[in-house]
Amino acid sequence: MKKIAAVLLSTSLFLSLLPTSALAQEAKPNVTRGEVVEFLLNAADDYNPGIKKEDILKGYDKGDAHEDQEVSRIEALIMLSRAFSDLPEPKGNDLRIANISVSFTDVPKWAQDEIAKLVAAGILSGYPDGKLGVSDHITKEQLIMLTNRIMALEGSNPRDDYYEYVNKKWLNDFKIPAGELANAVFYELAKTNEDRIKAIIDDHVKKGNPAGS
Repeated sequence: MKKIAAVLLSTSLFLSLLPTSALAQEAKPNVTRGEVVEFLLNAADDYNPGIKKEDILKGYDKGDAHEDQEVSRIEALIMLSRAFSDLPEPKGNDLRIANISVSFTDVPKWAQDEIAKLVAAGILSGYPDGKLGVSDHITKEQLIMLTNRIMALEGSNPRDDYYEYVNKKWLNDFKIPAGELANAVFYELAKTNEDRIKAIIDDHVKKGNPAGS
């Protein structure tokens, strides 16, 4: 019994010396209002030239911006909408993957216009209960994810989303063939080759399969 107790004691001491990250994943920190605006100023510069800090971050009643305060989800989304002021209408593939009819039950009246703009662009998704979670805090990773969605929708800057930049016209124009679940460039190339081979075979059949064909 004493040996078991000694083992347990030494084990507990060893675990107490381990860093927290070795026992559990460290929670991702929330971002502040000031951090959000600085991030968005850099991210939106190519899409909204001349955007300024005061265009994104508005103060409270007494003019205090509370830049050190952790930002709520609704505040971050409002600043995101202001930073990318004119969002294009989703088309083609963007429209297929977006949910532009989503609605939220917890958006305050003062924020409804800005949130409606993000919804129309297909940027937002909420919780299964129909809420956006307006009072929740937001992490840097979540902010980056939302910004990347806008950059993909824009598709105008190769530095931010090279795939969308190169393929934007095709992604906007392509249609999913009847009976297929999806489409892609390789699907279209395969279909083009099949049509060419069929045309060659049909041509030979019409000519009665001449010798050496």
